[in-house]
Amino acid sequence: MTSELKNTDPTEQETASEKKQRYKENVFGIGGCILIAVAIAFAFSFLFNLPTSSEDKQEASAIASYSVGDPIVFSNITYLVESTKVNELKDGASELVINFKVENIGSSPVIITDGMFILIDDKNRQYETELFNSDFPGSINPGLTKEGHVSFEIPIGTSSNYQLAIREDMFDFGGANYKYVEIDI
Repeated sequence: MTSELKNTDPTEQETASEKKQRYKENVFGIGGCILIAVAIAFAFSFLFNLPTSSEDKQEASAIASYSVGDPIVFSNITYLVESTKVNELKDGASELVINFKVENIGSSPVIITDGMFILIDDKNRQYETELFNSDFPGSINPGLTKEGHVSFEIPIGTSSNYQLAIREDMFDFGGANYKYVEIDI
């Protein structure tokens, strides 16, 4: 019967109490970290948005608005939107294809990706690139020029005036320097 008696040593009870306290701290610590991560993600979602109000868009347009054929110069790259083309798709949509050249005028390689382009219609709706129908030059070494095209799926007949928003760097973390090209189809 003595072998079944529980050990009532106060130091072991204190250890169990400490374990409970540590467990509570870990649970609240993990919860706090998750809450902070959600808050950071929420803040970044605001930082990466383009101007959405018509006043913001007009202000951005007034600052840097270009036409097809105009060179668009950033600090280390120059874009030239050469032409546009609209293809009718089977599902009641159109595909807007924008052909461009990009020159690396900087001193280190640059990478051109889909994250550098957004199409905005005259109702301030934003369209992402059609990644698999686009051709991005990828990495461009200093002094070189490459060609590419970016495609957007758009609704048929809803707008004929668009702006192509181009940014210099896909890793700008909210400080994007957008320049806008007027696209009339």
